[in-house]
Amino acid sequence: MARFLALDWDHHQLNLVSASVKHGAVQIHHAISVKDVSGPAPASAEAVGRQLRERMQAAGIAAGPVLACIGRDRLILKELRFPAVPAAEEPAVVRFQVIKELSDQADDVVIDYTTVGESGATDERHGLALVLKRELLTAFQTLCNAAGLKLAGLTARPFGTISCLKNVAGTTERTPAADRADAAVAIVTVGDPWTELCVVRGEHLLFSRSLAAGSPLPAEIRRSLAVFAGQAAQEAVRALYIAGGREIASVRDKLQDVLGIPVDPFDPFDGLEGPDVPAETRGDFAAAIGLLYARAGKARLPINFVEPKQPKPPRDPNKKRLILAAAVAGILLIGGSVVAFAEISSQDQELADLDQKKQSLVKQLADLDDDAKRIKHLDEWSSHKIVWLDEIYDLTDRFPDTNTIRLTNLKCEQRNVTGKDKYVGKMTLTGIVNRTLRPVDELMVQLNKDGHLMVGAKDTKGNTSTDRARFPTQFTSQVDIEKLPPNQFERRLPEGSAEDKPERSNFRNRRPIRAPGDMGGNLP
Repeated sequence: MARFLALDWDHHQLNLVSASVKHGAVQIHHAISVKDVSGPAPASAEAVGRQLRERMQAAGIAAGPVLACIGRDRLILKELRFPAVPAAEEPAVVRFQVIKELSDQADDVVIDYTTVGESGATDERHGLALVLKRELLTAFQTLCNAAGLKLAGLTARPFGTISCLKNVAGTTERTPAADRADAAVAIVTVGDPWTELCVVRGEHLLFSRSLAAGSPLPAEIRRSLAVFAGQAAQEAVRALYIAGGREIASVRDKLQDVLGIPVDPFDPFDGLEGPDVPAETRGDFAAAIGLLYARAGKARLPINFVEPKQPKPPRDPNKKRLILAAAVAGILLIGGSVVAFAEISSQDQELADLDQKKQSLVKQLADLDDDAKRIKHLDEWSSHKIVWLDEIYDLTDRFPDTNTIRLTNLKCEQRNVTGKDKYVGKMTLTGIVNRTLRPVDELMVQLNKDGHLMVGAKDTKGNTSTDRARFPTQFTSQVDIEKLPPNQFERRLPEGSAEDKPERSNFRNRRPIRAPGDMGGNLP
């Protein structure tokens, strides 16, 4: 939400409201009054601005754009009727009509206006012009500069009051809406020490005047409404709203009896959450809060002396064609740039993809080189590795009758081969045999028949184990083994019934499945 400051500076009092505004909503943060200050004048504006800055710092109010209003008694209002002319020429026509009736020089005043309606029958427009002395605008600008602020808008106080009532009326029971949306209503704001009355229909200001201080308020209001009725008999006032302190309750009762129309209270803080403002001074902030409502609705202030309506230079009839041609050229240029940029981006992306692919291939080559080295080492390792399951399977097939010879220990070892030695493994056979060594010799003969085995000499000694009566002799022999390709292991255990050879029935006439790796160590 955007933060704004609303300022009402008049007589010896300055009212400031800090709020955030967005999408028609107003959130009040602070509302302060600075009393006993000089009224709007260039000579005193800087001192008042410094005093305002000190109060803002003490209250913790952040800076922001300032929307200010000025009292009705410091303005000149003129009703105008002027011919319907193009919008670019309208400000010049209004300014000419206003200046010819002023006693001040044109450079000494600031003129702005708002259109009220059209007369239709005579093709005329009805407007309301407001004239402000330039020195008062300078005073507000000096005050804001001294306070470290920027003046974004300066308008007449009645327009702020109208905006506030428009947004507050009907939102609570305390400030009811008028019985008709197009009805003319009167608004009285009672400040200290000023009082203003204005008559509005919708958002249009029909009548406005400052009321004399010190006179009985009901009588002043009645007299002012009588003046308005004499000027605009067709606009009957249907209701009156009054904003001020607690003392206005008695004024409302008197006005109700005298005027014969509804007289309702008007609290500018109705429906707003914010600081607790005393009831005696709540009416002083009506115009300031109305300016915040107008800014929240993103509506241009009807009157803004900071940026008054100005005549516009005549349009070049060929301007639209030039703009269209420039737009087409710009579109073509942008389109060509977009296409070129897209093509360059595509080429850059293709180069990036190719570079990424190159990096990937380089990495794959490096990985393949590492794999080749590992494969080479594996080949060197596996070329000397004995598949012990095959060797044990063949040894089992060669083994004689177990009733005459038995193997008590089998030790399989991989040898550390150096040079051109073809024997890369060895088996150490330890067993027991009955009274003759013939079964041992038969086993050695069977082993020697295999070309990749070399049987060493056998050692014998007496058997000292528990079965020495049946197998009195123990033998030990070493067999050197040359690595043999797996497809050259062709031996098959003979078939037999499970009753005759239970220990061989599980082979089912096939070699065991070899698992990768080594098998060594001591076997029983």
